[in-house]
Amino acid sequence: AAVSATAQGISFTPVVFNEVLPSVNLQAIGRHNMLNALAALAAACGAGLPPTAAAEALGKFEGVQRRFEFIGQVNGYLVVDDYAHHPTEIRAMLQAAREHFDSRIVAVFQPHLYSRTEYLMEGFAQSFDQADVVGITEIYAAREQPRNDVNARQLYERIRARQPDKQVAYLPNMDEVVAFLRDNATSKDLVITIGAGDIRRAAEQLVATV
Repeated sequence: AAVSATAQGISFTPVVFNEVLPSVNLQAIGRHNMLNALAALAAACGAGLPPTAAAEALGKFEGVQRRFEFIGQVNGYLVVDDYAHHPTEIRAMLQAAREHFDSRIVAVFQPHLYSRTEYLMEGFAQSFDQADVVGITEIYAAREQPRNDVNARQLYERIRARQPDKQVAYLPNMDEVVAFLRDNATSKDLVITIGAGDIRRAAEQLVATV
């Protein structure tokens, strides 16, 4: 089936039970979202919905909050927020961003939970290959108590050691995140705040204050 990617989403031509359906213009980026859409299409057809109607419905789906959600555009660059908080999610999202946008990618990640950060530290360190500039802010504790033996600086140091030529910054608090983005994002960049905590606030503040 034909597949094409744009900044607005991904288009593909599904085939169901050997029937070629009209092209679907999915309002979401990335191969992972296309696969999700195909699974939804298969489920809908299996439940008895006509394949053409199911394909048309997919094209009308506008996505969900905090999944590559457009926050605003300032000084010529786009600001997006994404809920990704697992290495696999982050890699898939950044790969999709690379495929859909001809832009420099500036990503700031807020780890979620001390336990997850500890157990998946190496995976997180390998998740940002597709980002050109990376910022790491402190861990969002959520339901956990703060710990002294696990922190975001450790992740920052792992990324620096792995990619010494990449611009990587440790940003302890939200004010420093916003200041870093304001100082480093340039026209035509794609800025992405990433995480399941309150990192979205940085994207909103950036759009509101620049």
